[in-house]
Amino acid sequence: MGTGHVMRCLTLANELKQQNHEIVFICRELTGNLILLIKYPVLVLPKNDNFQSDGLYLNWLGATQEQDAEQTIKAIPKNTDLLIVDSYALDEIWHKQLRPYTKKIMVIDDLADRQFDCDVLLNQNLGTQIEDYKDKVPNDCELLLSCDYALLRPEFSNLREKALIKRKNTKEIKNILISMGGSDITNKTYDILQDIS
Repeated sequence: MGTGHVMRCLTLANELKQQNHEIVFICRELTGNLILLIKYPVLVLPKNDNFQSDGLYLNWLGATQEQDAEQTIKAIPKNTDLLIVDSYALDEIWHKQLRPYTKKIMVIDDLADRQFDCDVLLNQNLGTQIEDYKDKVPNDCELLLSCDYALLRPEFSNLREKALIKRKNTKEIKNILISMGGSDITNKTYDILQDIS
């Protein structure tokens, strides 16, 4: 689970907590994890140092979908109302295994590249359309698509008004922030800097 996944889940958790929901995270203890950032109870799935997969996302998961589902079923609190899933490695196979253990499943996705068995799907990317998920979600799935549903921390959304005023009073752009999120393993930041220099 990458930095962006953790941060957006924390943003959603904080909002749900304000609405008096009890929050519990379930994640695997992988190298470089951000478990200490999570200020909620965390149920840690065991690390499997011997796990290897040809699939990039499965390597991030650290287990097969079936193994992860079995371990999550053992860890999930009883009477779970909503299970929020944020992993590119999990699809309808995993969702179907977990469905009996929760009232609803919500998936956070960016890719629209696999089948889902969920009640709610959130893709906050600009330009995401209903057609992107045609035949990939159940017919009764609620789709929350585009930037209207962006999971922004209050620190960012609170700065919007100030930024709009500053933009209105600025004649030229002097500074540009380029952020690739929590990591940039393919060094895209360098490519962008080369392109704009």
